[in-house]
Amino acid sequence: MQDTENRLHNWARWAKVRPKYSTCRSLEHKYKSPQTWHAEEPRVEVNILDAVVIEKALVHPSFPKRYRELIKYVYLYPGINPMKICRKLGIRNGDIDAEVRHAILMLENRLKADLNCSKKLLTLNKIARIKALTI
Repeated sequence: MQDTENRLHNWARWAKVRPKYSTCRSLEHKYKSPQTWHAEEPRVEVNILDAVVIEKALVHPSFPKRYRELIKYVYLYPGINPMKICRKLGIRNGDIDAEVRHAILMLENRLKADLNCSKKLLTLNKIARIKALTI
């Protein structure tokens, strides 16, 4: 479950929409002050391929919309009040943690099913290539 949560945090970093700030058109926007007030924070690398796999599992038709919305609110918008999420999704106030665990468990099962399906497709493709070579 912890691995899936790490993957969901990676997905959230990938999927989060950040505003694009514009700069002035003069050369002033390239000025760097020699004073350093804050140390630069290290950037966390995003595993794009894994994020796309998570996104594909979340938008799969068999994944319940309620759990998709719950994961979206919890991981993409962590600052939203949990009471507001409960009200919007029709969850009792004390049950949000259990619902998040159910959503993560369902996502893990969806990921396993997708992995098994892709393995079967690869096997079928190999068999088809071998048959094509022997003919």
